[in-house]
Amino acid sequence: MSALARVAAFGLLLMAGTAPAVPPASSATPAPATSEELKKSQEIARLRADIEARQQLYSKRPRRKYLTAASTVPEYAAFLREFVEKIEKAGTAIYPEAAMRSGLSGKVLVSVEINRDGSLREIIIHKSSGVPMLDTAAKESVRRAAPFSPLPVTKEDIDILEVTQTFLFKNGGLPVELSATGSTAQKTP
Repeated sequence: MSALARVAAFGLLLMAGTAPAVPPASSATPAPATSEELKKSQEIARLRADIEARQQLYSKRPRRKYLTAASTVPEYAAFLREFVEKIEKAGTAIYPEAAMRSGLSGKVLVSVEINRDGSLREIIIHKSSGVPMLDTAAKESVRRAAPFSPLPVTKEDIDILEVTQTFLFKNGGLPVELSATGSTAQKTP
């Protein structure tokens, strides 16, 4: 029997009052899910919650900018000049006497993380001078030079500025040689 014939036959039954009872429309609830469907649904909900939590964490992480002391970014030029001058002055004042007597010299590649308010966040030694006394002097020079000026207000609105530079120790003081390379080796708070 064709579909059209079935519809016509049902219509005739309706007119005659002998059509089968049609259940009333209700807010039909879906049939209970199989355990497999239920597991998939729970896994999807868990993954959605995990993604949302990660997005919230990502949006809360601090905004960073990475520069070298030789950077020519105009917004940071005055800040970086003052930063280098303060470290040179502190380093010259604390140059280890034992290193001076021994004629020790060396280079230490360092990154300095500075908070928005100019406070010191972290000192990272990327490449040691090979002389522990000079590495310690580099860290201490930064600590004594801190705090620095608050970070410049820019459209980037950063929370942390990381400045990477090479400290070149010569017998008698600490000039800062500007550099931009290195890989993290040792961190010091």
